[in-house]
Amino acid sequence: MNEVKMIEDLYMGTEDEAMEAINNKKMWIEKKYYIPGDESFIIDKNGEKHFPFIESLFNNVLLFKNIDFSNSNFTKEECSLINAKSKGIAAIDLFENSNFSRKYNFYVEYNFSRIELSAYHEFVANIFHKIPFGLLNINKSKISDGGCDLIKSLVVGKSGESILIISKDKLQNMCYDCHILSKIVYQKGIDRELIKSLYEIANKNDIEIEEIDEN
Repeated sequence: MNEVKMIEDLYMGTEDEAMEAINNKKMWIEKKYYIPGDESFIIDKNGEKHFPFIESLFNNVLLFKNIDFSNSNFTKEECSLINAKSKGIAAIDLFENSNFSRKYNFYVEYNFSRIELSAYHEFVANIFHKIPFGLLNINKSKISDGGCDLIKSLVVGKSGESILIISKDKLQNMCYDCHILSKIVYQKGIDRELIKSLYEIANKNDIEIEEIDEN
C-alpha cells in the first residue's frame, strides 16, 4: 500500500479516490494505541494547579494538543508557517507500543475499536501512519495552501508512530468525549502520589493497570 499516494488521493483525488483512501485506512483505527503520560501542569487564574492529561484520564476523554511543529528537515520559518496554518486543528501522537526508554513514567492504552460510530466517522479519515521525510515528496511551496502538503508535513515521523488530527471545532476544552481508555502501564518506582492517582483513574473507569520494571 502506497501511503503517500493515499494522502494525496484523500486531499487531491477524485471523490472515488478519496473514498478508496478512507476505506484503506479503516483497519488503522480499529486497534489499540499507546500515549505517553504527560505530567505537565498549568496554573489557573485562581492559582490552582491542574494536570490536563491526568484530568482527561479521570474523565475518560481524549485530550488533543495544539500543533507545535518542529523538525530538522524544515527551516525555522517553514516550521512557523506550518504552525500558523494549523491553528484550526489539534492532534494526538499515537504509538504502537509502550517504550519506557523514552523516559516516561507511564503510558495509557486506548482501544479505538470501542469507539462509537460518530467518533469512528470523525477519526477514520484523519489518522495517519507517520512516514520518513524523504518518502513524502512534500512541496514546501504549497504548505501555505493548508492542504495536502501541510498534512504531509505533520505526518513526518518514524515507523510505529501515528498521528490523529481533528478540527478544533469538534472538541470541548481540547477534549473529545470518547470513552476508550483500556489500560494504564506504569514504571516501577515512580512517585507514590502519581501511582495513587493512576489507581484512582483505573478504579473509576474499571480498566486494567499494570506495573512494569524495565530497569
